[in-house]
Amino acid sequence: MPDGLFHPNDSVTYAQIATTLVKLLGYSDEDLTGYWPYNCLSLLENLNVLDGITYKPQDGVTVKELAVIVDRLFKTRMKNGSEYFIDTTPNFKEVIVLKTATVDSSMDQKRIETDNGVFYLDDGIFMPELGYRYTVRTEDNIITAMAGQTLSYEKYSVKEVSADAVVLNNQKKVRLNGNISYYYNGKTIEASEVLGVLKTNSSVIIASRNGSEIYGVVFDPVYSAPKIITASMTGDALERLYFGKFIDRNGKKINPSQLEVNDVVYEITDIWGNNGYVVVYDNEVSGEITNISPNLMAPESIELGGVSYQLDSSFPVEKINKSGTIEVGQTVTLFLGKDNKVVDAVLSGTGENDNYVLVLNAYTEKSQEIENYGEKLYFVTLLHTDGSIKTYLAKKDMSALKGDLATYSIIETGEDYDTVSLTAVEYLPRKTHEIFKDERKIDNLYVADNVVIFNMINNVYGRNSDAEILKWSDLPSGKIEASKLKYIHTTGDFMDIDVLYFDNILDEGIYYGLVTDYRTEYKKSGEIKTVTQTITMLVKGEEYTYETGEPISGIIKGAVLKLRMSGNSVR
Repeated sequence: MPDGLFHPNDSVTYAQIATTLVKLLGYSDEDLTGYWPYNCLSLLENLNVLDGITYKPQDGVTVKELAVIVDRLFKTRMKNGSEYFIDTTPNFKEVIVLKTATVDSSMDQKRIETDNGVFYLDDGIFMPELGYRYTVRTEDNIITAMAGQTLSYEKYSVKEVSADAVVLNNQKKVRLNGNISYYYNGKTIEASEVLGVLKTNSSVIIASRNGSEIYGVVFDPVYSAPKIITASMTGDALERLYFGKFIDRNGKKINPSQLEVNDVVYEITDIWGNNGYVVVYDNEVSGEITNISPNLMAPESIELGGVSYQLDSSFPVEKINKSGTIEVGQTVTLFLGKDNKVVDAVLSGTGENDNYVLVLNAYTEKSQEIENYGEKLYFVTLLHTDGSIKTYLAKKDMSALKGDLATYSIIETGEDYDTVSLTAVEYLPRKTHEIFKDERKIDNLYVADNVVIFNMINNVYGRNSDAEILKWSDLPSGKIEASKLKYIHTTGDFMDIDVLYFDNILDEGIYYGLVTDYRTEYKKSGEIKTVTQTITMLVKGEEYTYETGEPISGIIKGAVLKLRMSGNSVR
């Protein structure tokens, strides 16, 4: 400032900002003609940085005007003419967004692929619009700031291509500009190639500056996550979900009621989630698993009889790496979806008993959606007969069923969660049972080949209970405690067992401890009396302490206690 002082509350004038920008672009006083500040302002006008802005040299620059000026500055060539200003600022980049999780659900939610590289959004940075151009500030490929550019955009949702024109879903016809560059699948393509890649529900975005089109971006139709039609889905639920939508099954139009069990269903939309239609795949293969590659913990393919099938990103890998339901040597049916990839697998022979579920959790949350904000939503997490774990909505609080076996049916289907009804099963009277593994019997009942064996390991409060699906070969032989077998379901003319529910039949996490010391303390605070019993015991050669407010009667030193452990803690 003329007085040599800094004035933080004063507006920045056009004269001041012009002086700064001219120097940033590499110009010196020797490059300018005329008097200050008009020489600086004149240069910026010639470079179109101030194009269309009405000002006086001593006017203050508004925030809106500054945003326009800086946006233009980034796209202005330096004095040497070989590079743009933005290319001289390593932390600032100009990017066109070509791919996000919106069009590829397998992507990281913070990852964005652009014409200028791959970046990740910092916390608090909004998700950019597909096809839009932004100026971004980056640090180690993390976008820490983002600003949209002063462009206008046309958005086209494609219905079909007709001759040299594109018919849109709103019935309008457009001819695409043949004199601009287009991006498709992350690469630049010629304008002449665009019509050849368009399909129903392709999306096209055309960007313009000052009425002139400058680039276009083409996106393929977006496939939803696959939904497999199950026997528990009612006809009414399917009608509600797919009412009014075009459904293509093997090249034939069908009604929602004609969808069949094990059909793999995708809804296909444009990138804005509109104009959806449905495609149905009914391809399945069965056989013995000869390999799971590369390993059980990170499976990518399943091999049946020497033929390998790639797993889709939606495949419930917990069936392999957690529940262990599916492994080499078993006979399975694979359901194939888009690109012939496996979207699900079930053990062959199951089906009649697949309406049984184990309720791992039941909880209530308040909706965060605008249309029903604050409304109570009831959720249940269920372990299915095929080993998959899924969360659903319920019509009422189902917390009383947590840890219990139940039968279920889907009464409503939804984009995020299906809604289910649950019916509790009636447990067996408490008595001892005997397992005859070689004869495949429990007591005097034979066990079917397709038996589903639920096993509750630990019914934990406040989170999903620990449970699993077992194989017949996993079970111990001989007599079992009265509390171990809780439920038997029989089927068929011979009343073979097809569903079993055990309470920790393998005694996972169960140990025996030798009591070395104990003490019981009684306290009284006003009218409230409390009692605490502390037990010291040896478990696996290590000393552990267990404290309870419900004293164990008859305990003595040297007694042996049966207990459950989680990690290094006695539960």
